[in-house]
Amino acid sequence: MSDWIVLSARKHAEHGWRPRQGYHHVRTMASLPVLLAELPELVGHYVLALEEGEAGLQPVVLTDIGFGRNLYVDAQGRWLARYVPAALRGHPFHLQERDDGKAELCLHAEHLTDDPAAPRLFDAQGQLAKEPQRAGHFLQQCREQRAATLAACAALQEAGLVVAWPLKARLEEDADPVALPGLWRVDEQALAELSAASLQRLNRLGALRLAFLQPPSLRQLHLLTQRGEHLARQGALGLEPTPPESLDEWFGDDDDLSFDFDN
Repeated sequence: MSDWIVLSARKHAEHGWRPRQGYHHVRTMASLPVLLAELPELVGHYVLALEEGEAGLQPVVLTDIGFGRNLYVDAQGRWLARYVPAALRGHPFHLQERDDGKAELCLHAEHLTDDPAAPRLFDAQGQLAKEPQRAGHFLQQCREQRAATLAACAALQEAGLVVAWPLKARLEEDADPVALPGLWRVDEQALAELSAASLQRLNRLGALRLAFLQPPSLRQLHLLTQRGEHLARQGALGLEPTPPESLDEWFGDDDDLSFDFDN
């Protein structure tokens, strides 16, 4: 059985849904896909990289570098950064592609309930209730941005601006570095040598935003290592993991289903 249930007024008129309680569902994820439009919000908090996905090369933020857990999720499921990537904010709803290219709104099976006290999925007229409708609209915006993001990544690759990134992380002072396979990065030298015509084409596709913002984000690598080291020390002492006090603005907004995709 699929984890996702396609919502139908005929089947689910009497059902409700359980809102997400934090981000426990991504506690083991080492990276998350992101969109071109949100890159400026991400750079100050995350390491940006490129990964090969089912639809081609895509930008991601690294959430683990070998520690075996998502370093942005605490024991209570709170997101440990001011900005929460758009890919997480629609959960427990999801848009599933149909064979005809259209998308259907789905709900994660764990969040479907017949509890009469739970928020309703549909109103008395058989229309989506307010919150599922908002989630569907937000996910459709993300879907449209995803197509533009993949096209921009493909353009960077075609222009010869993407190279393999053999990133290695040293998790302990005397330990051997741990390799993180499958990552790519922007080649700054190739970018500097690009012709004016190529730059204009990439700018029209929105690809220059990624080309210029990905390299500076690597400055966050040491902070990501600090997160892992701090949480690992607390775990070894049998303490409940908490963020280090030296890093501020930790907790993201759990409920925001809006996004300014025009910037």
